[in-house]
Amino acid sequence: MTDSRKLTLHIDGRRITADRFRRAVDAFFDLVTEVATVVTGEAKSIEWIVSVKPGSINLAASGEARKPSAPVTRVVYAVYSGFQELAKKSPDRPEFFTDIALEKTRELIRVQDGKSISTVQVRRSRSRVTLNQKVLLNIERLLGGTLAEVGAIEGKLEMVSFHGGLQVGVWEFLNNRMVRCNVPPRLEAQVMTALKKRVSITGRIRYKASGEPVSIDVDGIEIFPDAGKLPTADEIYGILSKA
Repeated sequence: MTDSRKLTLHIDGRRITADRFRRAVDAFFDLVTEVATVVTGEAKSIEWIVSVKPGSINLAASGEARKPSAPVTRVVYAVYSGFQELAKKSPDRPEFFTDIALEKTRELIRVQDGKSISTVQVRRSRSRVTLNQKVLLNIERLLGGTLAEVGAIEGKLEMVSFHGGLQVGVWEFLNNRMVRCNVPPRLEAQVMTALKKRVSITGRIRYKASGEPVSIDVDGIEIFPDAGKLPTADEIYGILSKA
């Protein structure tokens, strides 16, 4: 009998060190939690119950809903189908995979060194996906490069989608392009109030090799006043003259 609420992380190797095991487990659960947050629209809606099988390390995570409405099966499917998409020859970005989810998948793949750990797979029911170098290259392509730095982007904040979670972007007037914003749950309410307004978004910005910004992990937001609320030149002159 299969369990549609369970994902199993399979790690195989001749000498699995504690450090590499910890890195793999952390990346796996960070990824699952990230996708669950995007699917459900809120953090910590699902509790993951761990069980370990004998032999090579098989770490099973079964989802238990903290709220009756939390779609555990849908989250498990979103994670697994995302891995299946990433394993294709020319994949599209999986529906619920943010940049953070892609980065955690990349971390999970990188624990393999060909010596201590030779294989990392994720299983669902009777099927499995091997997370290998081909998947890693696909992730690098989807992320649009690995250049990243902390900075700010100014422009108009626009709604992109609310399917599976808040998806917004900043439209840069200067370069006439959209930069995708990855919004953490703690800032969603604040971001919603800033839609269609001119803003400055701060956080970690990812760039293509050409220097073009691709996305930003939102850490803070500043809303600029509407043009109609700005003081006129005469008002500014009056303020300065009084000073």
